Amino acid sequence: MHDTMEAGLTFNNDVVVKLADGTVVDPANYTVTVSPADGHTFDVAFANTFIEKLAKGTQFTVYYSATLNENANIVTDGNDNTVKLSYGEDSTWETNEHKTTTYTWKMDVLKYTMDGTNKVNLAGAKFQLLDKDGKAITFSAVAGAAVPTYIVDAEGTVTEITTDANGKFEIVGLDEGAYKLNETEAPEGYNKLAAPIDVIITSTYDEAALTAEYEINNDEPATIEVENKTGSLLPETGGIGTTIFTVVGILLMAAAVIVLITKKRMSAFA
Repeated sequence: MHDTMEAGLTFNNDVVVKLADGTVVDPANYTVTVSPADGHTFDVAFANTFIEKLAKGTQFTVYYSATLNENANIVTDGNDNTVKLSYGEDSTWETNEHKTTTYTWKMDVLKYTMDGTNKVNLAGAKFQLLDKDGKAITFSAVAGAAVPTYIVDAEGTVTEITTDANGKFEIVGLDEGAYKLNETEAPEGYNKLAAPIDVIITSTYDEAALTAEYEINNDEPATIEVENKTGSLLPETGGIGTTIFTVVGILLMAAAVIVLITKKRMSAFA
């Protein structure tokens, strides 16, 4: 079996072979060669002794995976993976190639404030992107990008992204699904968002044209614009601000009762 991946895919070297009933085939029955001389990403060669023991019509499946990397094609181009089999004496015969395409999406973010009718972009706002379980997604920075760009990376160390001098950043390597964009820190002098922004990514695949498209929040992929405002925030429910208002209110009520009782006593002696 010969597998070839485009540059945007990194083979995880995790081949597992299973028979149709789920039985895992002993790895001693095959050899995995990464970056073989034939130019493929990897080859899997099955031992003749293994093949000869299989009954006619026996089916087995080769499982493996790859991870999108910093070279991945974003949006509609996709990342191709092709596979073919060679068989017979000295692997003389070959099957046709079969191809799968892995797509990934991106999200642009712009942070701004309003100055009259004009938008003013804001640097220094910090964000996290949360998955459907509310967990912060980890990223790695993409070197050399004109706009600060971060790619989803399970082993990355970045969980908080800061807007640049133009109030921008980009996130790439996203799958379709539900996310939340959470502002963790607003620029100095501005109020942080009270709640995260819901982000829903959906995609469609055109079988005939072999192309894919995606939408963010049921709209064409567009920049998610996040506005910051200046001014005082009302105290949060249960916060110290409400405690102060409650204490002051009780004192005022107590004062009113004292005044009322005093007036009644004065009337009684009149």
